Amino acid sequence: MMTDRNSFSPTVSLGDMAMDILNPRKSVIVEMIMVQLISLVLIVLAVMLFQSRNLSSTTISYMLIGAFGAATLAGTIYTRLSH
Repeated sequence: MMTDRNSFSPTVSLGDMAMDILNPRKSVIVEMIMVQLISLVLIVLAVMLFQSRNLSSTTISYMLIGAFGAATLAGTIYTRLSH
């Protein structure tokens, strides 16, 4: 018996939902990575802004390198996606 994809069936809908969750498209994975990189940059900059007087110069230097590296990586990924 063939089922029509437009008709509602709880088992088919549950199966489709599970496949969408467990097998995401490539663009979804790239977007999740981009969100993580952008949040990394924002958190590092916020920590440096609000806790700079409690941090050593070495720690601030490492944080700047990390923020710059994450921003550069995010820019590289955006550039490749735009082509």
